[in-house]
Amino acid sequence: MLKQEEYFDFIRRDEKSDARSTEASYTAIEEPWVKRYQEIQTKLAGLGKEHGELRDKKKLGLTPEEDARFKQLQEDLKAANRKFQDFLAELVTELGKVGTERAAEIGEKNLDKLKALQGTLKELGQGSVVIHYLMTDEKLRMILTTPNIQLVRDSLISAKDLNQKIFAFRETLQNPRKNPLPQARDLYDAVFKPIAEDLKQAHAQTLMISLDSTMRYIPISALHDGAQYVAEQYRIVIFTEAAKTKLTGQPVSQLKLAGLGLTKQIAGFNPLPSVKDELEGIAKIIPGVIHLDETFTKDIFTDVLDTQYPVLHISSHFVFKPGTENDSFLLLGNGDKLSLADIRNDNFDFNSVDLLSLSACETAMGGGKDANGREIEGFGALAQNQGAKAVLATLWPVADKSTGIFMQKMHELRKDKKSSKAEALQSAQILFIRGSGQKPGSGGQEQAQRGKVIYSESADKDVFKPDPEKPYAHPFFWAPFILMGNWL
Repeated sequence: MLKQEEYFDFIRRDEKSDARSTEASYTAIEEPWVKRYQEIQTKLAGLGKEHGELRDKKKLGLTPEEDARFKQLQEDLKAANRKFQDFLAELVTELGKVGTERAAEIGEKNLDKLKALQGTLKELGQGSVVIHYLMTDEKLRMILTTPNIQLVRDSLISAKDLNQKIFAFRETLQNPRKNPLPQARDLYDAVFKPIAEDLKQAHAQTLMISLDSTMRYIPISALHDGAQYVAEQYRIVIFTEAAKTKLTGQPVSQLKLAGLGLTKQIAGFNPLPSVKDELEGIAKIIPGVIHLDETFTKDIFTDVLDTQYPVLHISSHFVFKPGTENDSFLLLGNGDKLSLADIRNDNFDFNSVDLLSLSACETAMGGGKDANGREIEGFGALAQNQGAKAVLATLWPVADKSTGIFMQKMHELRKDKKSSKAEALQSAQILFIRGSGQKPGSGGQEQAQRGKVIYSESADKDVFKPDPEKPYAHPFFWAPFILMGNWL
């Protein structure tokens, strides 16, 4: 939690001044560092990386020129850090103007303790960085933490305008007949472009992202810079406080699969004929057990958790209803409904699960409040809070056939190329975007979904016309899959 009094004590400039009611002003002593910060503010990530490299080299000894450069970089980073501390102080002032609930929500992000994450990022390697987004009434704030520096960038877009763009984009993403690129470029400019150059300077590869408010409803991977999707440039992982202590945990050496799935039609739900091939295909990659239809029961679910299979893959229907854990449920193979309340109250133990892949609709979605004012978690977040090291979940109802192909590709890439979870996910997304390794077909005509069918023929002039060689290039097919937690 953000501790306001600690911040106020830290930034108080004299005994008569209180940051809760006083704007920070710079003294004559401070002005030189302020001027230096203005000179280097566009180079911060690069300077931080250079400082980190020299710091590592210092163990073996630096040349006089390198030592002089190292000392200059230290002074530059001090200026950057003072600016970051001013941001935290400013944030405290902003929190004083919002409701208690919103202040608590931001406080749970532990933004005053991000410095400790830098050691984790160094241990993880692979160009890993953390990005925290904060939506305010007047602007979007972005906090970038690299192994060597922390900095803040702003986008001058109001929460109202950003919300409108987010919901319009989400609607487009769920319709494979609508062209997503105009909105993907527009949102890229608003939420990603302000840190794009910083990411390049930091040589970032894996982005661990903490999303805020309605930003949780869209995949950052589907944003587009005019030349490429973000998914083609970076590995995207959702950063959660629940999994923070498990980020550096290495995957088990011998993977074993428990596959649970539904293929038949249940009253009110479509049959999922591709699930059988999906699970059998994954089982050829990762040995284990499969329970389909009538054999996929609540008892079987708890049994595979108790048997401690490292990879748990579930292919079925999932229904999320904001505001109620009792009515949000996973449809089991025998037709029973396993609610989120059941999973929480019956203490389902996911601690042995290295990767829980939820091949069902909207398993990443959460939202609404229960009777006690607590936000309702989605299936993915709940599983993480109950021990799962990593969860692959979905943001909207997914197509049956293409999802089966996607899941098999991801697990195949992870095993055959000895890739991390994040690398395998990104590689599978790129295969769909560019069409490599797919059978020609008409992805735009696939109607069977693991959830309610929500798209129809688009009346827009700007219709997305799939390339027969790239049947699943539309983000509808590859962007709903998000990886949460440990990505190794």
